[in-house]
Amino acid sequence: MPDFQTSRDTLNEIAERLKRQEHSGYAGAQFRIALARADERLKFVTGFVLLRQDHIPSRVVADYGTLLLLERWIAIDDVLDFFAKLLSGQAEMEGHKISDKFSNSRLDAEPHPRGSELWSGWRFSSYCDRDPNEHEVQLGHQPLLAFGLQPFSSPGHAIRRWMFEEPRIEHYDSSVPNLGQLITFLPDTRARIIKARWTPGKLVLVSESRISEERLQYQIVQHGSESEFQIMRGVVGEATFEIPEDTRELVIYMFDKDGGFITRTELRALYETIGFEDEEATDLDAHLLDLSRGEGDSVEYKPFMQPNNDKESEFVESVIAFANTNGGKVYVGVQDRDGKPYGRGELRKIFSKYPDPVQAQRDQLRWLVSNKVKPIPSFHVEAMDAFGEPVLVVSIERNDAICSTHDNQIWVRHGATNYRPDAQNELRRLLLKNSLEMRL
Repeated sequence: MPDFQTSRDTLNEIAERLKRQEHSGYAGAQFRIALARADERLKFVTGFVLLRQDHIPSRVVADYGTLLLLERWIAIDDVLDFFAKLLSGQAEMEGHKISDKFSNSRLDAEPHPRGSELWSGWRFSSYCDRDPNEHEVQLGHQPLLAFGLQPFSSPGHAIRRWMFEEPRIEHYDSSVPNLGQLITFLPDTRARIIKARWTPGKLVLVSESRISEERLQYQIVQHGSESEFQIMRGVVGEATFEIPEDTRELVIYMFDKDGGFITRTELRALYETIGFEDEEATDLDAHLLDLSRGEGDSVEYKPFMQPNNDKESEFVESVIAFANTNGGKVYVGVQDRDGKPYGRGELRKIFSKYPDPVQAQRDQLRWLVSNKVKPIPSFHVEAMDAFGEPVLVVSIERNDAICSTHDNQIWVRHGATNYRPDAQNELRRLLLKNSLEMRL
């Protein structure tokens, strides 16, 4: 763990990095401060300073009474001067004096991409000096409300969303991140990976860089594979790399020949993506996301099914369970373990007597739902191409009436499991729910 340093050392460290133009190119910094009204003065709660390459407008003061959220954009030429005033307790933002001081700080490298822009970089944590005779800031857990302002479920929720731009979180998470700390983040603007997609046998990376390709290098660690790693020249823009089929997890490191390590990106499962989610979603994207996340309340994986095979009854069971619960999708032709397609060769082996194996499997699935389930739920069978391999998708809607087999076998869905409802409780609730919905 790095040693603590003085606030002057922190300023010198930041100043040194600002001088390195290939590391910076910053237009300025967005200063965000949260203050609490306590003990007849404004007390520092937490703060965030984000260096940026582009100017962004500041939001107006958000005054919730007990909590005050401030924001100001400072041009790059004035950043160090304002930061020095802030650390020494002499700064003022939007008419509010920030009197708390910060004597100690710490520098940490942040190799993992941060925020929606996917920058790695450096994190400076400056610690607020506290009078031991003063009470700690207590914000409470009550909803944070004010006329004309965004409502939050708690002060901690407001700080997480407003200041640190964390993804949407559950309302019960009311803790305050970085309490008593001023966090300064300097993105490492030499280069970054902005998109990554891992599909069977293939890794697609999209990057951008301020330095030449000759200085860039990818080191790709392939966990679980006999081929443990590969080292490749870094390509600015889009690049595709072959990945061994036995790989279970990918870790991608980006290096600068002249300046060392830049960033690290992890893909923990096949079909996982980074950055591509920002694009407009399509039906194919949604299906691939299902294959990357594993089985659950609305997703089931099945292999290709030979006619009159035991897997047919398991498929019918899942269709009934989805129809009796909240609907779902059965992906046919993928492995239970990781959603990886079995492939066209396996499908042809099962339906070798048919000119079109995909159509033969689709017809069989339609027949199973139409002839093995009563009443027949609303369903749809489609064929998709999962990166070169055929997969059948059976989408089942929730049915108003309870569905069963022709010998009255009933299943419902919970998590990734189909189970028979308890006759005294679950089945009674299911019957009552369907009765009420039919009346409505």
